[in-house]
Amino acid sequence: MFPSAICRLSVPLAASIFRASVGVAQPITVGAVDKVQAQVEATQAGQTRALVVKSEVYFRDRCHSREGARLQATLKDGTQLTLGENATLVVDEFIYDPSRSRGALSVSVFRGAFLYVGGRIEGVNGAQVQIHTPAGAIRSKMP
Repeated sequence: MFPSAICRLSVPLAASIFRASVGVAQPITVGAVDKVQAQVEATQAGQTRALVVKSEVYFRDRCHSREGARLQATLKDGTQLTLGENATLVVDEFIYDPSRSRGALSVSVFRGAFLYVGGRIEGVNGAQVQIHTPAGAIRSKMP
């Protein structure tokens, strides 16, 4: 019985430690804002901030443009993401390591117009790029 009591106690304790470490983790920068027109915001872990020129874009930021707003951001590999008005986008995955021939980008666009211009990640052999929209997904794998 003693080992099962340890298991019952250790699982909730491990889950608490995991939640605490996730809550205090620093956001990972994947790019920066180049241009903004009107009001664009990013939400991360329940915190919303205004995006302005030179603001950092973080992994899993939920970027949202309002009416009449536009946003252009460049990721660390040179990929450009542009949002039209009333659009929402999240960078779900970004891996760019040309020294180890690794690359992956996954973006979800929940609504609105967007423009994607590929960067250096597309030059990495085996890199995968995915864009998810409500209507479907676009996927490409580099040779």
